[in-house]
Amino acid sequence: MNESYGASATVSIHFDGALEQLARQLSLSLGINEIAFEPSEFPPHDVVGSAELMGMELWLYRTSPSEICLKLETTNSHEEIFAGRMYDLSVWLSRLIRTTCDLDATPSEVASS
Repeated sequence: MNESYGASATVSIHFDGALEQLARQLSLSLGINEIAFEPSEFPPHDVVGSAELMGMELWLYRTSPSEICLKLETTNSHEEIFAGRMYDLSVWLSRLIRTTCDLDATPSEVASS
């Protein structure tokens, strides 16, 4: 039996503008289809952006007035998460966002959780 692996990344982006403004910039620069916005299902029910692309799910949410978290994870990777078979792409994604989008992005400490 072949073991399957998944991937995840968590990146912190310094951004003083609106969440929707950052989403537009990321969409244009990275070729992401529209990022949809809805209130989170968890308290305090802040607005969260989400999209699906290339077998991955993306979430975008504000963590402080000037920091936005972008989280990316392979779709349906529960088995891989529980088995510890997830690649952490946070360093790669932060570098991609810095060079392609000209944004201040750094790998987040919570990427492996």
